Amino acid sequence: MERDYLKAWSTFETNVKDLWPEMKSMILNNRDDLEGQLHGLAAMSACKVDQPEVRLRMIDNISRLLKSGEKPRTEAILDGINGIAGASYTNTRHNTVAVKLVGLLGTSPQLSFDQKLDYMWSSCALGIEKNNQLV
Repeated sequence: MERDYLKAWSTFETNVKDLWPEMKSMILNNRDDLEGQLHGLAAMSACKVDQPEVRLRMIDNISRLLKSGEKPRTEAILDGINGIAGASYTNTRHNTVAVKLVGLLGTSPQLSFDQKLDYMWSSCALGIEKNNQLV
């Protein structure tokens, strides 16, 4: 069983390496798609793609789009917070965007149980749990 597990991870890593150029192109070519940028952060974290320079460009895009008044859906907000929390590297700009996203959730409809768990984990991972209305 252990060999199957390791083989699955190896296959996954190979497939991610093959997909990354297309994924990166989609992210960078859709800089005005707020929800796409937020979901992209989650996808990068799920695929264990680090790429700090790409993440920082996404954070800057998200920040710009939020300042312009765009309002993403709850699922995109949660993916964005989760994607930021799942990064191996964050800085003040990342946390500032995460706090803004948490603020947007304060006006969102009721979250489901699993959404609350993701939200709470991400808030704690980023050290912004004091901004979390659920804690």
